[in-house]
Amino acid sequence: MEEEESTAALMERKLKILHQKNEERKLRLEKRKELKTKDSIAEENINLILIKFEQLNDEILSVLKQIEDINVPKESLPELFDSCYCKLEEWQKMISLSSHILKIYHKKHLQDKYHDMNDRRVKLEQSLLPEKKFSFRKMEKKDAKNETGDKEISDKVMVDEVDAALNKAHKKYVYKFDDEFGLNGKEDESTSFSYDQLSKKDVVFRDLKNCRLTLEGGANTMHFVSLVDCRILCGPVSTSIFVEKCSECTFVVACQQLRVHSTSDCDFYVHVTSRAIIEDCERVRFAPFNWKYEGIDEHFKSVNLDIKENNWNLVNDFNWLSSVPSPNWKVIEEEERVVEWN
Repeated sequence: MEEEESTAALMERKLKILHQKNEERKLRLEKRKELKTKDSIAEENINLILIKFEQLNDEILSVLKQIEDINVPKESLPELFDSCYCKLEEWQKMISLSSHILKIYHKKHLQDKYHDMNDRRVKLEQSLLPEKKFSFRKMEKKDAKNETGDKEISDKVMVDEVDAALNKAHKKYVYKFDDEFGLNGKEDESTSFSYDQLSKKDVVFRDLKNCRLTLEGGANTMHFVSLVDCRILCGPVSTSIFVEKCSECTFVVACQQLRVHSTSDCDFYVHVTSRAIIEDCERVRFAPFNWKYEGIDEHFKSVNLDIKENNWNLVNDFNWLSSVPSPNWKVIEEEERVVEWN
């Protein structure tokens, strides 16, 4: 009898040990799974940040390429250099903000890239622009958040702050030119500007309502500010087109860079050789440029805009961090597109 009780007790102890080992094994598996998940999230955050650096890198190189283009008018250079400087400044801020997440070799590579691009900018500015004729003054926004990259901040918050820093590289500017050309404060008007009128000018259209603008190519830059219910047909522009605070408008434009800020319910038919950029926008739609007028092919050549390269459906939304498509813009369905403008 005592022998049977001893055997039963031994079996119970063995079962208890097996159960304990099984629980320990489960805990180890859970820890491995948790670590793997954390590593995966960390890797995903790193990839998101590197994508943002890649986007900003493309923007900086695009501006430098424009500066180096011998066909770019000298009066456009101050704007381009100011834009490049601001972007490089934000590059450095992004490195500082993301240092908590990035690996050492990432940071070294990004610092090397910064020095290469900045050296290129400085050399170009010294040779091409000894004195600025005008400049864009950046509008500052006070931010109560700490931007020093506190080590206790979460990876998710860090990614968001890096994204916010990248947004600042594309923030709004106060456009100030020595000799502003364009229209201001008009309503219910239809106006046309010829190539000769626009050629090599920085053109600003602001505070227009229910206007129809027909603009042949040749301008250095175009700025559309605070337009409501307007239609703009714009031929090829040599550098950038800026759209800000517009609503219920249709833009048919061709340029190297298109930037759209604080705009809603607008359609864009675009020819753009880089990527269009939107920020603080809602319900904007895109389709390929499809306006034709006599002489437009020659105007593309005169402003050195490649008529065969059009990235109309490549849009960067700098308010959208996720890898899924932004809900703030979409492609205009073919059956909905306007095909005849004249």
